[in-house]
Amino acid sequence: MLCVDNGSGDGSAERISNACGAVDLVCLDSNLGFAAGNNRGISRAINAGAQFVWLLNNDAVAAPNCLENMVRAAETQPDVAAVGSVILDYEAPNRLQEWGGGRFDPLLGRCLAHRKPVPPARLGYITGASLLLRVEALRALGLLDESFFLYGEDVELGQRLRRAGWRLDVAHQALVWHKRGVSTSSERKEYYLNMAAVRLQKAYAPVAPLMAVCGTVSRVLRFAARNDWRRAAAAASGAWAGWQAKDVGSGVPAAPQSASGPCASAPSVAETP
Repeated sequence: MLCVDNGSGDGSAERISNACGAVDLVCLDSNLGFAAGNNRGISRAINAGAQFVWLLNNDAVAAPNCLENMVRAAETQPDVAAVGSVILDYEAPNRLQEWGGGRFDPLLGRCLAHRKPVPPARLGYITGASLLLRVEALRALGLLDESFFLYGEDVELGQRLRRAGWRLDVAHQALVWHKRGVSTSSERKEYYLNMAAVRLQKAYAPVAPLMAVCGTVSRVLRFAARNDWRRAAAAASGAWAGWQAKDVGSGVPAAPQSASGPCASAPSVAETP
C-alpha cells in the first residue's frame, strides 16, 4: 500500500513510517488539495505497473475483503473504469451513506448521493472516499482534474469517463465505513462545494449561466433563511470564484513521472492508510 501525506506538517508522516513499516510513503511539502495529492500517488502506482489504483480516504475504514471485491468487479467487466464501495456510516455502522456515489443535478448544481442500491446506469460518479480506477482508462483520459482543490473532482472524472463510453459500477460486497464531516470547517466546506458546483454547471449544464445563477441563489437563500450569514457568504463567494475559474475537464496526463518526496514507489495507492 502507498500512502500520500499531503503536506500534513504535524508529524503524521514520521508516525506512519515508524508504526507501519510496510506502507510506502509519498511525502508532499505542502497541501496540494485532494486531486493533486492523489495524482502524485496514482502516478507512482502507474509507474510501478499497477493495473488498478484505489483511493481511500483517511476518514474511512474498509472491510478486510473490500479491495478484493472491487478488483473482482472490475476484472469481470472490461468496460468498467471505476468501481465504488457500499459506503456505510462510521457512527451508525448499519446505515447506508452512499451506494458507491451518486449523480450530479445540473439545475441546482448539487451532487445527490444514492441512498439505496441503484443500477449501474444511474451512477453519475463514484465518490472519492473509496474509488477503484482502471489504469487503462486513466491513460486514455487523464487523472483527476487538479484545478479542483476540494470537492467536485470525483464528479468531474465520472462525467468524463461516462462521456468517453466507460461504465461505473459498485461492488456490492465491498464495505467501507466513512466518518462524516471531519475534513474541513463548515464555511470552508461551503466555499469549495459552491465553487465546484458552478464549475461543473459551466461544463455540463445545458444552459450554464441560467442554471449556475439558479443553483447559487437557492443555496445562498437556504442559509439566509436560517440566519446563517457566514455560510451564505461563503457559498456566494465560492460560486463567484467558480464562475471565474477555468473550464474543467483538463485531467492530468497519466504519463510516467517521478513523485517528489523521500519515499519509495509502490504497486498500489491509497490516500491515507
